[in-house]
Amino acid sequence: FMTGDALAEVWKSQKGEAIYEQAMNAYRQAIQNYPDSQLVERTSLMLGMLAIDKHDYMTAIRNFNAHIENKKYEQKQSRHYAMLGLAHSYAKINKLDEALALLGKVEKETKDELLLAEISVRKGDFYFTAKKFDQACDIYDQAIKKYDVVSKLFPSAYFNKIEWQFWKNKFKESHLSAIEFVKNFPAHSFAPYALTRVGELLDILGAEQSQSIGAYLETHFRYGESPKTIVAR
Repeated sequence: FMTGDALAEVWKSQKGEAIYEQAMNAYRQAIQNYPDSQLVERTSLMLGMLAIDKHDYMTAIRNFNAHIENKKYEQKQSRHYAMLGLAHSYAKINKLDEALALLGKVEKETKDELLLAEISVRKGDFYFTAKKFDQACDIYDQAIKKYDVVSKLFPSAYFNKIEWQFWKNKFKESHLSAIEFVKNFPAHSFAPYALTRVGELLDILGAEQSQSIGAYLETHFRYGESPKTIVAR
């Protein structure tokens, strides 16, 4: 199991196909040789998650289905997370109805607040992926209002709203969403883009030039010399 973990970490940094296959083979051998290990359950789930990371959604679908159909996990929380992973994979291959149906099934089966919050946000993500932007933003608003944890764990609920509101020329709304994103997720990899967008929107809205320049300076100050701060610089 540790060999698989080590190889998976190497693959994440190097993205080599051979390393990925070695990691998968190590995991499969570990599951086969030690079927009663407590690591089997999380490894079974990881096979699907790593396939998602690789954007190999058909393999992810097979791996998640295998986990869901395993009788050992019938009453386990990991089965619900496998269903979420399966739904995500369906959404990525443009099977929105199947993805939403899976989310609905998990929603009926669980009372876990964190899982329910994630389901709420993922519905918005799936609609956004399907380019149904108005529905997605409405769902994000509902999720933010209903679950406090969204502002701590689910950045897509804010970032996607920034983009859609900007495209729709709803500049004030986009400005507020961008500020919320930066406030809630200052260390996120997209934070420099959101803070740059704050400056752009201040300029569009006719604010004093010093305000938009201040947002650009703040972007550079916070995130330094980076490709993500080129526009602000």
